[in-house]
Amino acid sequence: WHLNKSRAYYHCKNRLGCGKYVEKSKLEDLVAEKFKNLEFGTEFINLVINKVKEIFEERNNDYSQKHRSILNQQNAWEAKLRVAEERLLDQTIQNEDYLRIKKEGKEAVEKLNKQSGSLKNTKGANIDIVSEILHFTKDIYNTYRGSEEKLQKQFLNLFFDGFEVKDGIIIKDRYSPLFKELIGLNAVIYKTANSEKPLEIKVDSKGIIRPQMGAHRELNPNRRFHKPPC
Repeated sequence: WHLNKSRAYYHCKNRLGCGKYVEKSKLEDLVAEKFKNLEFGTEFINLVINKVKEIFEERNNDYSQKHRSILNQQNAWEAKLRVAEERLLDQTIQNEDYLRIKKEGKEAVEKLNKQSGSLKNTKGANIDIVSEILHFTKDIYNTYRGSEEKLQKQFLNLFFDGFEVKDGIIIKDRYSPLFKELIGLNAVIYKTANSEKPLEIKVDSKGIIRPQMGAHRELNPNRRFHKPPC
């Protein structure tokens, strides 16, 4: 983080450094572009949707059971307190006993209310997760761009083991084993029909950056009279 410029930079991980820095936002934009041509296959999407539905129904049933249990316990304590109040009015219970039951009931109900709130938050989180998964299967790029940095890292780990960067440009992608497997199964495909994999950039010994596809071709065997490419 550069305080004077109010900007963040990535730098070489070499312990001694190499004097090269890339502005954080620019490099992260380049990384995001890697997701632009990726999409999941229809069959894979359907498998994910069916699995998400199955898991969601299981968790929803679990929520319903726990919610009913909490309600039953709350109703039981409310009934116990009503009985204690009636016995107090009938003078069939001592005031000390009534106060003890009232205190126990209040503490128990407060505890149950906290459990109920936590349970509802979990249910809400489950729905949010389902929404993210379904959105991700339909639109990888925009889901990635719209996610928080912590979730973006999870997406990156799903597809990539890393990137090699030179002079502020990604020259090579290192795919994760899972990503390679998904490609092999046609679970992940590329939107660009003529592209079998994302464009990789090659840097020659002179530092000239060329795309791997459509790279400059040497036409003149006599290099002394051949004008180098721009």
